[in-house]
Amino acid sequence: MPPGYVPWRHTISELAAQGLAYAGVARAGLALWGLAGWCAAAVRPGTPSPVVRLGLAGFGVSMAAAAVWSHRPWLPGVGFSVQDDQWHSAAASLAGTSIVLALSTYHLVRCWQHRKPDALAWVAWGSAWLCPLLMLVHPAAVGAWQRAMFAAVGLWLWRVLGSRSA
Repeated sequence: MPPGYVPWRHTISELAAQGLAYAGVARAGLALWGLAGWCAAAVRPGTPSPVVRLGLAGFGVSMAAAAVWSHRPWLPGVGFSVQDDQWHSAAASLAGTSIVLALSTYHLVRCWQHRKPDALAWVAWGSAWLCPLLMLVHPAAVGAWQRAMFAAVGLWLWRVLGSRSA
């Protein structure tokens, strides 16, 4: 990790920031994260709704785009492209919106089908809403909140990819 990087204080995007040594490793992680979302949409025909698949695909493509366009560095004096930073922010915001769409629709479909609630999906949905708000309220811990959100959503995606029916 770069000097001065603190995982609970800095986001994964900041680890992948422009001008940082080994940022490509973090960008590859974002791209793989996107691939997992896209795979959950594309290869899981048992996913309960086309809207869920659309949300997962949007999440996947947006996360991959967030890997292509990099965040501005948090270190002073490091040059960066403002346009890349703006595109990265747009892609990351679209990824968040897409996963909330997927999870919200997932819950509605399960309700309409009179299926029991999915506790892990509720935790992922709650973290996708609550953690970004906590990042605004407690900016000294943005990295911790982001990682908590990624963990909850990641566990749900892992289960969706591994299950016979979502």
